[in-house]
Amino acid sequence: MTSLIKYGSVAASRPIVEVLGIACITNMARGIQKVKHSHERVEETAPKASKDLCNMVAGIIENL
Repeated sequence: MTSLIKYGSVAASRPIVEVLGIACITNMARGIQKVKHSHERVEETAPKASKDLCNMVAGIIENL
């Protein structure tokens, strides 16, 4: 994924193309969160963040 972002950004960095990057973080950094890290926690958090992320992207698109 990192290389896709890297090369996509380079290709889109031409003067006529605008680029917007969005990331959805589904778990906190180690040491910040009080509960143990696990894939199950990520799967639990992702749907909760999904609605907010979709609303944010819809709002951005409406304002283009």
